[in-house]
Amino acid sequence: PDIVGRVAAAFAFAAQADARATPSLDATELAGATSLYQMANTHPSSHLGSTLPPSYYPESIWHDAMELAATEIVLAQQDLGDPSSTYMPYLRQAAAWASDYITSDSGKDTLNLYDVSALAHADLITAIKNAGSPAGLAVSPAQLIANLRAQLAAAARTASSDIFHEGGDYTNFDVDSHTFGLISTEALYERASGNREYAAFAGEQRDWLFGANPWGVSFMVGVGTRFPDCMQSQIPNLAGSLNGKPPIDTGAVVNGPNATANFNGGLGGLQSGMRRCENDSGRAFTGHGSEYLDDVRAWQTDEPALDMTGSAILAAALQR
Repeated sequence: PDIVGRVAAAFAFAAQADARATPSLDATELAGATSLYQMANTHPSSHLGSTLPPSYYPESIWHDAMELAATEIVLAQQDLGDPSSTYMPYLRQAAAWASDYITSDSGKDTLNLYDVSALAHADLITAIKNAGSPAGLAVSPAQLIANLRAQLAAAARTASSDIFHEGGDYTNFDVDSHTFGLISTEALYERASGNREYAAFAGEQRDWLFGANPWGVSFMVGVGTRFPDCMQSQIPNLAGSLNGKPPIDTGAVVNGPNATANFNGGLGGLQSGMRRCENDSGRAFTGHGSEYLDDVRAWQTDEPALDMTGSAILAAALQR
């Protein structure tokens, strides 16, 4: 259901985008969203079969993805001018998935590739208002706003005790994606509630990502005066991005710092054909259980990924 939810939501997003721009496509895209949505196994076993082997990008929650799918289907149907009798069943289901998320999953994660609840909550608020705020839904806009606030409050407490004011966990994977996700969540919360209480926190997260961190490095290639030169990525490694040449993957975002334990055993050797590229000066700032290396071998910290860069794009768009 986690995969089905995301893919169905993608079709519904496309239908919304084409509702005015390309009307000939929107009905087909919406049909794809609804038919796929109906295929979701919403009574999964204890193990979600998202990946093989399951230890690779393991999933543990899915209510958020189904909430997002149902919500985006509603918004697409509303954009197309469908009657309430068409979209209300999906609106009720979206609210039920949101309630399940708040009850069962809230507090386990924040916005990133594993948890899309912040996006779902924000759009569900819009869908409910578009429907005239009908009674009897499993959640109210106030409850959705409260959950967005709870996600931010937990991260803000973490940031308040960190010398660099980072709200994410830099002893774990995907801290950059999570941090951009927190910036996005603040913008969604502010838009829904009108409350700017976490605006300064979002600014601190931006600062941390772009250089106000122990390593003094921007985690987005080409942004700032110091950024990853030696990503674990084939294109810049083979084409060359050193010696004053423009960085090849401008805008790419790397994983960021990670637990020092993940570096046990060293970085290993170069693969066949790989150009040596290492800037290990960051070792001097290893501490608090975290380490960052700019080295082509350092998959733990220096690997760019779509979820990192996508999270950055979303955060930048929402900040506008």
